[in-house]
Amino acid sequence: MAVRHVGCVLRFGRVSGYMRDVLHWLPYPQRNVYCVSALVRHCIEGLAPPYLRKLCCPIVAIQCRTSLCSSVQAQLLVPYTRTVIQQCRALSVAGPTAWNGLPVALRLMLVGHSALFLSGLKTSLFERG
Repeated sequence: MAVRHVGCVLRFGRVSGYMRDVLHWLPYPQRNVYCVSALVRHCIEGLAPPYLRKLCCPIVAIQCRTSLCSSVQAQLLVPYTRTVIQQCRALSVAGPTAWNGLPVALRLMLVGHSALFLSGLKTSLFERG
């Protein structure tokens, strides 16, 4: 409703194109990936509470996996789950999955460049969809 009011979109007009092209809002699934990836970034930087930081375990931290290519690419360990949908939606699974799906350049971005990371994240999500 707010988009219709701000953009002067007709009552039965489509707002999705206006939201994406003019307001630069991400579609719903990509907005979820954006929020989860931003939260995982806070966990990796150590800015999140300890109970969330435990859910984002880098592969480099696991002793027997330090020589894998995924450890060089700053990937996170995705725990094994059954096919239950609720388990796949948990942050312990959805967070590392979303993080590992990001481009390597974003994952390797230096600590402290949050604005650059969020800008690059939004750009990469716009390019996907």
